[in-house]
Amino acid sequence: MSKVPLNEVDKHHEDNLKGSFLLVFVIAGIILVMWFGVFYLYVKWTL
Repeated sequence: MSKVPLNEVDKHHEDNLKGSFLLVFVIAGIILVMWFGVFYLYVKWTL
């Protein structure tokens, strides 16, 4: 069995999880900006 301390393994997984959350928020932000841009153009052209 490996002698890696448990807290080092947990820290590695925690970093991966933080990166995943950041990626999800970045993608969601890009989608929202695109959606609001299309919505703005729709409102501008129809009104």
